[in-house]
Amino acid sequence: MRSTGWGMRKILFTTLILITAPLPAQDFEFEEPKEATEDKTKKSSLLPKLPLRGKVSAEFGRQIDNRWVFLGPFLGLTLDQQSSWGQIYGEAAFRYNASYAIEKDSTYVREGYQFEAILAELYWKKSFDNVSISAGKIITVWGKADILPVSDVISARDATKAFFAQPQEARLGQNTIRVDWFLPKQEIQLIFIPYPVNSRYTDRDHPYSLIPGADIQKAPTFGREVEAGAQYTGYLAGGAISVFGGRFYNRDPLFRLKPDYSFEAVHSPYTTTGISANFPLWGMLLKFDSAYQFKRLNQTATQLPNPECPTTCSTITMPYDAKGVDTGGVTVGIDYNTTEYGSFILEYSVTGPMKKDAELLRDEPLQSYAFGYSKNFLRDTLSFNSFVVTFLKYSNILFRLNLTYKITDVISTYVQYTGIFIASGDPDLRIFDKYDRMDFQLSYAFDLAK
Repeated sequence: MRSTGWGMRKILFTTLILITAPLPAQDFEFEEPKEATEDKTKKSSLLPKLPLRGKVSAEFGRQIDNRWVFLGPFLGLTLDQQSSWGQIYGEAAFRYNASYAIEKDSTYVREGYQFEAILAELYWKKSFDNVSISAGKIITVWGKADILPVSDVISARDATKAFFAQPQEARLGQNTIRVDWFLPKQEIQLIFIPYPVNSRYTDRDHPYSLIPGADIQKAPTFGREVEAGAQYTGYLAGGAISVFGGRFYNRDPLFRLKPDYSFEAVHSPYTTTGISANFPLWGMLLKFDSAYQFKRLNQTATQLPNPECPTTCSTITMPYDAKGVDTGGVTVGIDYNTTEYGSFILEYSVTGPMKKDAELLRDEPLQSYAFGYSKNFLRDTLSFNSFVVTFLKYSNILFRLNLTYKITDVISTYVQYTGIFIASGDPDLRIFDKYDRMDFQLSYAFDLAK
């Protein structure tokens, strides 16, 4: 389909953000899962102090070519209250971002995003012998892949920062009642979501709007179906195999074009199932992730006259509606951790509809490669982390490089460069060249329980 830049740039930006949706949700620093960290930090008795820890930061972020994107203070808080009646755990982030005022963004953007208070998690958890029950806003992760997961469908995400979100901020908890049943070398997890929530995203003239310049009518907050799912995991030979299934809504929006040329966000429940596994081999960890989704919504597109020159220009491609089609995905990968050379991740993923359909915006399988590397230096006071992922075409690359330096036990500094390299020869993709970005953060960590 031929198009001019006006419509194609909108649809390409939307596509890039949605297909890279899992990226910011992964922690490329190769840390242990949060549940494992929590178990290690449990205290034997309740101390008469505030069970809060966190960090205060000064943030600076700039899209190198054209604008500030972060400028102001940040506060991250973690609540971890434990006693005989259970654990209350929560994570929240508070940010004042003066960049919207400095860049003279609209009143809509300043009022909606200049100050943000985001509750990522807040839940109660209680263990009874080999069963634990959790209730509240919980982040639940399915699948074994780190960079290109295909089965991570439960938690929502914060897409307001596009693919620049920090890993610890990108994933948002889901309203959940969860039961984990631990058996010898087995685990059963049951998920019940009485009222699902969708991902956060932006529209209109926000710098990271999903459809730049367009108004998106968000989905109604009532009438959503109840969700449920289950996962069985068996542990053997140092590895694990998981089988899962459930019925969930698409967290990220798809779009329906309205008569006034605005857009309506579309969400619909679908059934999913899949298998994931990891096994150690020759000092490496082999990973496999798969999912099959029945009648999951996919974006359709249409051709419209170009409003800038309706009689002389080529038509433009615009999102039109969402259509339920069977969709599948597979990720294979390798983790390799060494003391001397650092840690490596290599993953390959292919996803797409099971049948070709000319109505869909993208009916060809999407193949992606990803590589991650991390290493600590100077007695673990300096950490380097990076990842590279291809999108749409192998010659199009999104990469991130960051350094964290611990000045003292409580003061650290962080610098990150995110770049997008377009080598496909497609002029419409050149819009992404201006999104190269540098971020800097100076942080003070505190623990009020000490």
